[in-house]
Amino acid sequence: MFKAVPPSKKLTAIPLTFAIFCLVRGGPSGIELVLKHAGITLGLILILVTPVLWGVPISLMTAELSSAIPVEGGYYVWVRRAMGPFAGFMCGWLSWLYSIVDAALYPLLFAEYASKSLEYFLKIQISSWQTGLIAMGLVLFVTFLNLRGIRAVGKAATVLALLILVPFVLLILKSGIHLPALPPADFSGSALSIGLATVLWNYLGWDNLSTVAGEVEEPQKSYRIALALATPLITLAYLLPVLSVLRVAKLSDRWEDGSWPQLATAAAGPIVGGLVLLGGLASATAMFVSQMLASSRIPAVLAEDGYLPRGLALLNPKTSVPMRSILFCAILYGALSWFSFSELITANAFLYGLSIMLEMLALMILRRREPELERPFKIPGGMPVLVLMLVLPMVLIGLLSFTTVREEGWLKQLPSVVAIFLGIVVYRVATTKQSRADSS
Repeated sequence: MFKAVPPSKKLTAIPLTFAIFCLVRGGPSGIELVLKHAGITLGLILILVTPVLWGVPISLMTAELSSAIPVEGGYYVWVRRAMGPFAGFMCGWLSWLYSIVDAALYPLLFAEYASKSLEYFLKIQISSWQTGLIAMGLVLFVTFLNLRGIRAVGKAATVLALLILVPFVLLILKSGIHLPALPPADFSGSALSIGLATVLWNYLGWDNLSTVAGEVEEPQKSYRIALALATPLITLAYLLPVLSVLRVAKLSDRWEDGSWPQLATAAAGPIVGGLVLLGGLASATAMFVSQMLASSRIPAVLAEDGYLPRGLALLNPKTSVPMRSILFCAILYGALSWFSFSELITANAFLYGLSIMLEMLALMILRRREPELERPFKIPGGMPVLVLMLVLPMVLIGLLSFTTVREEGWLKQLPSVVAIFLGIVVYRVATTKQSRADSS
């Protein structure tokens, strides 16, 4: 088992709030593609509706289970306790795979913003191999930060969140809020499937930091506070900046990946545009730091249970972090950061959705099976509310799968199928090896 982390090294509620903010998205960067592919009207609808149907149910589920079972490994432990070893393993496996692909984007995003910043402020253009070196530099820096411990990551997340938010606050104050006349929403298959996949990606990760519950101070209280603060903060961080630039970006073709600096310059001037550009550097760093913190604990707990090499569970005696697991994840991130993420965005949302379904089922099963389990926070409304919380995300994932298959064919789901199959194989091999060891 993981050893207890000293109170002086634990994360408190406010840094946890900013860590969740950074992990789920890290500011408005990334929401551009929702507006580009879905159009302005449908894009705004998705930005407003998705937190209600997706973010709020997951946040409530995370708040209850984190307060009832505040242990290292989070959702993996919850599902294993409720549904057995195989379900727990698959939940951890699917979440870990999605997080690896997700995190691999951020070094490239950082390098892209760094390249634009050098050109914007110093008129320096850099080559593609220099961009790759910048991405690798971020991998090394974030790995070092995570190896220093969870408090170091919490402090970094707090500072980075402020660096992200301040430029957009200035943008909103200077440009104001605008809602011009909009065309009817386009609910055609292509617009809805790509827009929904992209907005779900922008709202992934509410439960991810449950994996570090053993390193959080008073987790029963801290997670409730952090999720209650982070949910509206993330939604407003998407919505208000979009409304502040709509007067100069009424058409979807003005919205491109990384277009925030240009839009901010057009709406509020070059100084604000330059600050938003620098905020993009902070955003990519923040998302990568938080994602490594959350995802690096899953190989460690899977290794501790014998599903992965046990050396991955080794803790640093000074910082109490799983240092080999962190280094293992860093190597994977560095390797994958040379590839494009765009083709895997649908698989990302689908894999995360499957793991969320398992967690929601675990919530319902534990309510029935362990009614005496102490729950400092308990979702009101009984089983009907829990069923509704399960159905709402299922509807979104079902709609995403249906529209994607209809528009792009079954091959679009191939990465998800491969990920599930690999999980079954790894589990089977590990359990067979354990059975042989026990019988010998």
